[in-house]
Amino acid sequence: MLRASLFRHPGKVLVRAPHASSLSSYSYFRNPPKHGGSVVGKGNKQSLLYQRDHEKDSCGVGILAQLQKKPSRKVVLQANEMLVRMSHRGGCGCDPASGDGAGMLVGMPHMFIQRLVDEGAFGGAHTSVALVPEQYAVGNVFFSKNSEHIDASKKAFDAIAKDLNLTVLGWRPVPTSNHELGQTSLASEPHIEQVLVLPPSNLSNDHFEKELMRLRKVATTANKESEMYVCSLSSQTLVYKGQLTPGQVMPYYADLQVQTTDIPSRRARLQFAFGARAFSL
Repeated sequence: MLRASLFRHPGKVLVRAPHASSLSSYSYFRNPPKHGGSVVGKGNKQSLLYQRDHEKDSCGVGILAQLQKKPSRKVVLQANEMLVRMSHRGGCGCDPASGDGAGMLVGMPHMFIQRLVDEGAFGGAHTSVALVPEQYAVGNVFFSKNSEHIDASKKAFDAIAKDLNLTVLGWRPVPTSNHELGQTSLASEPHIEQVLVLPPSNLSNDHFEKELMRLRKVATTANKESEMYVCSLSSQTLVYKGQLTPGQVMPYYADLQVQTTDIPSRRARLQFAFGARAFSL
């Protein structure tokens, strides 16, 4: 029922079971002898290349930081370069244009968000709002492409935010380009929007983040049947991710592209899902 689940939670479906004829050798590889990775027979000990202690089922992860604490476009560009260079750490299916999942976390691009507000991207009635860093939050939210589900989910999100004494200033469709995606990724591609949330005036930054986490969890759970998923919601960072290959992240999200935005960042974290981790789930 959750068609967008692969795009939201990649890394669990692209690992195939071995052919029946290779099951015995495959089982031996996954479950070697209990003699420190060696075969013992007739008093002779034969060393194997495989060592259980060295096995790791990991995604590729990278972190960049600007030590001067000044937002820099260079951090985002270098993060994308690192992400693309880690393609070998990820998985893809028979359709090489459908990745096992990739994404990038960046520091909140305050100037970019303020410009969007000034241009009316979050609603024309709020163009005069002057945002204060860390006194607002932006979230990336995934929806099914059913317009009725989108409207209902947004209304439910707004109501939950109100119950938590938070104000939803507006919503903005996130511009994307899916022409590079394979059929598997396209089949689960969601509709993506950004939400802008304001705290009450007497709320500290730490408590604001806690309330945002509550909003994120409650809203996602309450709207599970309508396929809504709050990808990220914070006053500090933004996450751009999906069932993508490393080379598709920046072309897919127009917000990250040099030609269309001035997103800078003091820090960036990137991740590319590695299909083999499905063994340990």
